[in-house]
Amino acid sequence: MNKTTLIAAAALTALFTAAQPAFAQSSNLNLWTAAGDTQITSPTSALITTASTLSGETPLTANSALLFDELESALSISGATAGDTFEGSGFAQNFVVAAGFTTTISFNWTLSTVDFDPAFADRAFFVVDGTPAVNFAVVGNSPLSGSFSYTFTTAGNHSLAVAVMDVNDTVGVSTLTLSNLSVSAVPEASSIAMMLTGLALVRAAARRRRG
Repeated sequence: MNKTTLIAAAALTALFTAAQPAFAQSSNLNLWTAAGDTQITSPTSALITTASTLSGETPLTANSALLFDELESALSISGATAGDTFEGSGFAQNFVVAAGFTTTISFNWTLSTVDFDPAFADRAFFVVDGTPAVNFAVVGNSPLSGSFSYTFTTAGNHSLAVAVMDVNDTVGVSTLTLSNLSVSAVPEASSIAMMLTGLALVRAAARRRRG
């Protein structure tokens, strides 16, 4: 392996090593902050419910869904939930996005409920960096399924929370199922272009030395 190839390999290794802070915390829900009635079924899958013993319901675990203020505090999203939500559960995680990269969090989801009533349509939502919640699913007569994806494009520290909450009351249990959680860090086009330009200059210098 010549010197130019070694330099190229080192540059590529450095580029992708920079993404590892995101990967290290990535797709293992055991490393996320859990709040309320959550049950991890595999490192990349979990059940999240609005069940609370205070409402006469049976949670999946020894933990009940939390009232909105308790849930906000536990997930570090104070003030983010809507005023018509009462109690729920969720997960949250912090991510480090390396300079020159974008980091994408994605998962599949299913949302279901018991005793559907459109006046009390519970919601699944996400919160980015503590900003107001954004709904990605509302319960219906039958289970709903879909996929979620969010990309962080700014380098630095970021957070993502995912939760489901009772709307307009504290009765009736809704369940949000997460699966195939994935976090991927990808070099931006400008970073790749800069690296390729640098390698081209290295190769040109090597050719001049040989000449």
